[in-house]
Amino acid sequence: MEARQSFLGKLFSWQGEVGRGFYLVAGLVLFGVKWNIDRLVGQHFFSVSWMPYSYLMPGMDLPTALKDKR
Repeated sequence: MEARQSFLGKLFSWQGEVGRGFYLVAGLVLFGVKWNIDRLVGQHFFSVSWMPYSYLMPGMDLPTALKDKR
């Protein structure tokens, strides 16, 4: 096994271990990817803006979104 693997190689490998720094960076990168997908889908299909805090307080924007549709 190589001493240095690529980011994706480490991320999708069943072998070896990852350090704390890699785990943190991978989590932040994947969160950013997921948030952008959710934001784009929400804005395109539902005309709702999706913020990162929406994951911590789900449903807070729902009454506003429903009120605008009436």
